[in-house]
Amino acid sequence: MQRAITPLIISVREARDLPAVNSVDGTHAFVVLECGGVRHQTDVVSSTTPIWDHMCTMRAVFSVGVREELLLQLWHEGTFEDVKLGTASIDLTEVLHEHVTFDDWVVLHEESNLKG
Repeated sequence: MQRAITPLIISVREARDLPAVNSVDGTHAFVVLECGGVRHQTDVVSSTTPIWDHMCTMRAVFSVGVREELLLQLWHEGTFEDVKLGTASIDLTEVLHEHVTFDDWVVLHEESNLKG
């Protein structure tokens, strides 16, 4: 199986209408990105409508002909432990092999353990 190191340029822009996890100071949101065995994290933004405008390049090893995904996890940074707010995945098959740009809102699957 042929493998290649491919740079994947990712831009995390913003989120909207996040739940206020903490009644005192709201939500401290950050995003964790995982792809091809590489992990990256945005800075923490204290808002229920955080704007990160965060760009990163992930250099991951991909196998030709194998379906690859970008996993996104949205978290609240807690004082004692972090709380997962939601997850999503993006199929990168077209992006990696046909050099297509993906520019769209991603809908998160909410975590069921949230109270609100």
